Amino acid sequence: MYKWWMLLTGVFNMAVASDSVVLLDMAKKKMADPATYEQALRLGEDRVVLCGYCHGKDGNSVRTYIPNLASQTPEYLINQFESFARGERESPVMSKLANILSDDERVNIALYYSQLKAEPRMSQQPQHVAEGERLYSGKCAVCHGVDANGNHAMPRLAGQPEDYLMNTLEAFKEGKRRTNSPMRPVAAELESSDIQALSAYLTTQP
Repeated sequence: MYKWWMLLTGVFNMAVASDSVVLLDMAKKKMADPATYEQALRLGEDRVVLCGYCHGKDGNSVRTYIPNLASQTPEYLINQFESFARGERESPVMSKLANILSDDERVNIALYYSQLKAEPRMSQQPQHVAEGERLYSGKCAVCHGVDANGNHAMPRLAGQPEDYLMNTLEAFKEGKRRTNSPMRPVAAELESSDIQALSAYLTTQP
């Protein structure tokens, strides 16, 4: 097992992170042609078989600390692949995977997941949902959309697992995520109770 990982690590390290702008242009061209788009979705579906163990076969996470990919914006997904490939985001699995996928595979996967349906969840703290809605409208809707469905490079938050939302907001608040993210100053102002309320609200949204 150790030798297998060492071999793969060598392959990953030789890969060069692609420019997100190039991949976004590729995605737009695929989406502009119906036949090419359908082919991209088929290829994307074939490539994400292993992703389902964590992110769910339908893009809805099977683990509460791992995000949904279903209904996420293609631009956001492509940008995250690039962030993992460049080391701006770190994950033992995703960092390696992002570097071994070809440009075409990254785009196909992003397009495939973007057209799947995200499913809302029950909150573990339903008593905080109303407060979370109030906070979201005042602090988050401008960037993530009034329905929390995302906007271009801004991710969809609706229906994400509650634990994932809480962990991510806490990471931004503590400065553990990207230094250039607009989320850091926003999260820095949140109290722990605010994070609980926002997470409770967002996980229930369709």
